Amino acid sequence: MNYEPIILKEFESISVNLDGDDVVFLNKFHDKHLNIKQISNGEFEIKAKSYVGLIELPSKRKIIINPKIAISNLLYLFAFTYDLVKFKGQNKNNITENNSLIDFYILVFLNWLEILRKKGLGKRYETEADRLSAVKGKIPISENLEKSNKIYCEYDELTFSTPENKIIKATLGHILKQKMLSSEIQQRAGYFYRLLAEIANVQLSTSLFNSIVYNKLNNQYKPIIDLCKLIYENSKLTDEAGNNIFSGFIADMNKIFEKFILKALQIELKSDVVKDSYKKDWAIPVDDYLPQIHPDILVKDKAVIDAKYYKTPLTTYGKFITEHIYQIMFYLQAYQINKGILVYPQPEDEKNEDIDMCYDVNNQKLRFFCIPLHKEPSDIEKSIKTLSSYVV
Repeated sequence: MNYEPIILKEFESISVNLDGDDVVFLNKFHDKHLNIKQISNGEFEIKAKSYVGLIELPSKRKIIINPKIAISNLLYLFAFTYDLVKFKGQNKNNITENNSLIDFYILVFLNWLEILRKKGLGKRYETEADRLSAVKGKIPISENLEKSNKIYCEYDELTFSTPENKIIKATLGHILKQKMLSSEIQQRAGYFYRLLAEIANVQLSTSLFNSIVYNKLNNQYKPIIDLCKLIYENSKLTDEAGNNIFSGFIADMNKIFEKFILKALQIELKSDVVKDSYKKDWAIPVDDYLPQIHPDILVKDKAVIDAKYYKTPLTTYGKFITEHIYQIMFYLQAYQINKGILVYPQPEDEKNEDIDMCYDVNNQKLRFFCIPLHKEPSDIEKSIKTLSSYVV
């Protein structure tokens, strides 16, 4: 049976009829992406959280969660998040409002790959081993003790089969398996896949991504490898047996928003140390009893910033969210910094549109600030400049 797709925006809810297998599947694999509540026999309320994308159900029905901001604005965030400078502003390279989220991710990846291809893919000397008719490189004695018409040789070969290029080719192969992509994107991905025919095939895995070490020779690959990892992680599920189950493509807008704020501030505050908070930066010791909590962004000796991708920074009673205040005040005390900023997307309702408030609490400044993600990129850029002025 061909069902119409279930379409909603992040933070929205919708009432739909679902069969039992679909409900079990959603509760098992997508409970952090959606809230599901039974209304009556066979009827359920689905409420989206801060995740966007596509979920394919066992019944083959699809749930599409669209971002609440325009695709063009999402592209603007990505320009910062993944250092895609070429895609900032008007150069959208065929990305339109009609593209689905998975189309968008893949198109950004393909556009970046086009830039990399024009610059020239990297080559590297890799050690090869084979039995040859003529001597080449080193001749290991132990491997040549057995009788053979050919000589076992180990030699260095200049090749395009670098770890980075292998990941890119494997990601293209992963993309070509996804049936939900438009035919135009499939054709373009297939074109690039054929161009990389001489590169060895590998299986994508978390350990493969973690094996990449960046230096001056391969640093240009970092944005596209980050995108490869994002595509891989957002388009796979694993069951209890460790088998991969493809069920759609889900992106965490909270992470995208947080990384956007970080990258944008790093650009604006060039002379200051702006970084996300790693374990070694935590101001309290970590053991089995203390929770692993840390701020999103640290501006050395100046400010602690926490990005909160919420529909609104206010409760239903029109007050700021209490636990967010407790959290940022704890960070200020732990790091001995006197300036804390909670950053949210700007609410779209006119009543709460211009939230920018600062309070003095025990000689510490606590600010609530909103980024207008639903407005023009020029407005977003202006708000980032304002935010950076509050930090210094």
